[in-house]
Amino acid sequence: MSAVVVECINCNGNGSLRHFKILSALNRKVVMPVYLFLLGVLSMLSFPVLADGLTDAEYKSAIDHMQTEPKDAEMAMRQRNDLLGKLDLLLFLHTYRHDESKIVEEIKLLKAALDDAAVNGEGKDDYLIKSLGAPEPYDRSDNSLIATIQILSGSAQVITHPRFYAIPCAILLRRSGLLDATATTFSGNRANFAPRSGCHWNRGGEIKGFPEKSILYFMKLSERADGNFLATHEGTNRFSIMANQMENLERAKLAPESLWPAPQYKNRPYETWSYLSLYNRRAFSQITPGYNSALRKLEKYYVTFGRSDKNANELARRALFSISIGSDCGYAPPHSLRTLLLDGAPLAKISQMASKKDSRQSKNIFASCSPTIGFDPLPHVAVARPETLPVLASLRPSFDVNARNPFNKTPLMTAAQINSLESVSWLLSNGADVNAVTGINKKLVWPYKLKHNQRTALHYAAASAGLPVLKALIAAGANIAAKDDKGLGVIDYLNGHGPVNLNPVLTPKQRSAAIELISKGLAK
Repeated sequence: MSAVVVECINCNGNGSLRHFKILSALNRKVVMPVYLFLLGVLSMLSFPVLADGLTDAEYKSAIDHMQTEPKDAEMAMRQRNDLLGKLDLLLFLHTYRHDESKIVEEIKLLKAALDDAAVNGEGKDDYLIKSLGAPEPYDRSDNSLIATIQILSGSAQVITHPRFYAIPCAILLRRSGLLDATATTFSGNRANFAPRSGCHWNRGGEIKGFPEKSILYFMKLSERADGNFLATHEGTNRFSIMANQMENLERAKLAPESLWPAPQYKNRPYETWSYLSLYNRRAFSQITPGYNSALRKLEKYYVTFGRSDKNANELARRALFSISIGSDCGYAPPHSLRTLLLDGAPLAKISQMASKKDSRQSKNIFASCSPTIGFDPLPHVAVARPETLPVLASLRPSFDVNARNPFNKTPLMTAAQINSLESVSWLLSNGADVNAVTGINKKLVWPYKLKHNQRTALHYAAASAGLPVLKALIAAGANIAAKDDKGLGVIDYLNGHGPVNLNPVLTPKQRSAAIELISKGLAK
């Protein structure tokens, strides 16, 4: 008796069986019972099947292997009759077979059907259609497909993920112009429904060699500069900001030339911003190593795609500036009192600059970097270099020991915050107001929103200075009973109940001594 041969029809790569044809030298009457038995067993073991004959897992697998098995992917798409299958097929044919005249006609028919569903279907979104405009006729360009993709995803008629449609990565690798469909068009929650890149969302292949982990780490570090802007931004507008960031990240992978050019001057992200205050400069020093690492890896990535070393550097800078919020706010000239102080220039060089007539105007250099939030006056920066204070005092009246920053913080508060006893002592002996309090400057476009306002220098010292600074402020008449606008006093700050953690400078013994000192004063 001959062996029974089982031939798989429409088997996929992972071994799933969709249908069988059984051949044998035996009479079909003998084979048929075996055939029916096998079909019965397979029906019990099969995966959930779509109405058009493919399981979700099979379809996803075909799309994910599009880069290496485009014919199988096309076959899978042609077996689907829903809008998802049609949109995937439209983009596939546009990408892989657009030079075939018969296929172009098929693309036009596919697009017409999809556009009709987008504009007239049950799930249509009139606001979306009005905002984006009616889809254009197909003209073989990427641009003629953008509105179709945006409307179908934005109205949730075609989704591959909980809220949006992800364009297969294999398609974007060949047609990076389709990234325009992922552009941020709306603010608020609507941004969540915009199309996305499958290269990021694990659909339709992957990009090898892109240093995504290093770039995401740099983005995380940049929160120290932007104040975690996304988390603190009010309302749903942050969704559109995040979408724009992710769009730029995908452009960095696929089409870096389409990103906004990096600054012509060779600043690093947040470099000019870093000169606005001591805090900024310290944040910049923490961000920069992450930037340098991501820059080197991106340069290597672009070189592997045939870019020259010079071009790779420009594209890498372009990418990193585009994904970091507020990273470029103008050029910081190297020769100003502010930059010399923060860059650690020798005292002689600072004295020489202070003697120049234009040294008093150095704040104007940074005007483009702080039109909405302002920046710390020069004395706030100088307290980190106490040896420079007597030299800079010659600039009076422009050098004011009680100069206020945008939330009315004084140089004495800054000196206490950084635990500089020498600067605290000099400021107190030169007229600093020991009981000045912080407060919001409502004239700013973006007023500072402090969790704790009405703080004094003693509050700052209790949070982050040593016992000598605390004693110096108290000896100068600091109000030990002062409370911030949350009702927290100096002892609360010493115990870590203020806006920051427990004072890292004080030992437990010193903390107890400081609390005892304040308590005795309050008891009088």
